Amino acid sequence: MFMDVSNVPFQEFWHMQIHQQHMQVKWDVIDVRQILEKYSFIGLADRKEGEEQIRNFLEVMRVNDIVAIKHGQALVALTQVIGGAYDIRKDRALCFSEEKKPFSRLDALQATR
Repeated sequence: MFMDVSNVPFQEFWHMQIHQQHMQVKWDVIDVRQILEKYSFIGLADRKEGEEQIRNFLEVMRVNDIVAIKHGQALVALTQVIGGAYDIRKDRALCFSEEKKPFSRLDALQATR
């Protein structure tokens, strides 16, 4: 379910870094871009660490905020949050993220493997 965000003012600019410590197969920049395009969400995986980041993601990041997605030093995409956070343990579309927010991609940046 998506809502019209055209009248909601821009709030903040964020960046999210892709981390995969718990995964055996590592993604490259192309993989990250394909995941963003296919699933259209940004998310958090490890709720045991980074309590401030979790609070910011769940309570401070708002609809229409701009989020730069990075993989290592590479900027992968600019996105705009278009909905609130929800717990995907009820959805399980992907197993590497517990909380997620839908987004609209503003720009996909060119990258090579």
